Amino acid sequence: MIQAQHLEFGYRRSRPVLRDFGLAMAPGRIYGLLGKNGEGKTTFLKLVCGLRHGIRGGLQVLGLDPAARPAALLREICLLPEEVPVQSVSAARFGQLRGPFYPRFSGDTYRRLLGELEVPADQSLAELSHGQRKKAALAFVLATDCRLLLLDEPTNGLDIPSKSVFRRLVANCVTRERCIVISTHQVRDVEDLIGSVAIVNGGAIVLQASLADVGKRLAVSAEAADGSELYAEDGAGGRRHLVRGETAAGSRVDLEFLFNATIHNSAAVAAAIAGEARQ
Repeated sequence: MIQAQHLEFGYRRSRPVLRDFGLAMAPGRIYGLLGKNGEGKTTFLKLVCGLRHGIRGGLQVLGLDPAARPAALLREICLLPEEVPVQSVSAARFGQLRGPFYPRFSGDTYRRLLGELEVPADQSLAELSHGQRKKAALAFVLATDCRLLLLDEPTNGLDIPSKSVFRRLVANCVTRERCIVISTHQVRDVEDLIGSVAIVNGGAIVLQASLADVGKRLAVSAEAADGSELYAEDGAGGRRHLVRGETAAGSRVDLEFLFNATIHNSAAVAAAIAGEARQ
């Protein structure tokens, strides 16, 4: 679905944003693209959509070059931006205007999703709060039925009940043909959705793995045997350690904890997940 190899991009040559950036994303999964602010997550999503040019290295999306913006690709990609532009039309009218660009867009689905997200269909989007506009945009993205959905900080501006609805709606739209990429630094909001993770640090992917593989190799423990610890931090419940070992059945490694560990000690965490011998 998405293949990036040795990808490099910068707004100025002296200040690259992405450096030797490489990942592979397949259909049938929800990926978490995780990183601190300013690490290039949004830039990468815009490259995937063909909204940025001037890359070095390789990038293919659905087997096509996104920089050429072929119609066959654009009708299969829909991006939910972090900041939704203010539109002086109603949500209903927005769907009528933009829906025809997507061959499988469903007006019925769009109206149903607006209802589930409690967005007034006939009120001008310009009169709605940031959170309401975000929900309207989310309803539209899901109603396009595109094969590739890119969600950039999708829970920013949502209240707690809306975040629960968001998770349910996204989980329900996963198919074998669809790839969903959630770019965020708000890990707690989406960790129950994500099946695979790609972590960005220093403009590069420092870890890409399925959470099933993570659980087979790593565990969180209150104690750490000699040589098993990869990372530790103090919390409200005491000190926690990320160690080599299998996570207990029915549970999974805390995603925020994994993120912190990877940023702190990416080489060791990646090697442990890959099952490589300790150095």
